[in-house]
Amino acid sequence: METTLKINPEITITLPEDKIIVDRSGYEQLKRDADYRGLWDVTDLKNRYHRDKEWFKRNVFAPYERELRDRIVMYPHGGKSSYLCKPIPFDDFVQSHFPEISKRAEK
Repeated sequence: METTLKINPEITITLPEDKIIVDRSGYEQLKRDADYRGLWDVTDLKNRYHRDKEWFKRNVFAPYERELRDRIVMYPHGGKSSYLCKPIPFDDFVQSHFPEISKRAEK
């Protein structure tokens, strides 16, 4: 006759004072919050959407200026500034207008 032995080991992990443990959903939320903090410039847009400034000017900023200007996007002025976007509203705008933007970009 076989005998089964059940062992419940106790493991202790010591974390350095500058480290914490968070669950995955908390970590993902922290990453998302960091990504959407502040304003996105053209470099941020390029890294996120893999399109350059000219593509955005031609397919998003110019055709949708009336909807975007001073609400979601700060347009350049005086030749010294560049486009700045509010992250969440801009991302929502791109997602909701994706079919039209995509068709425009194909031309």
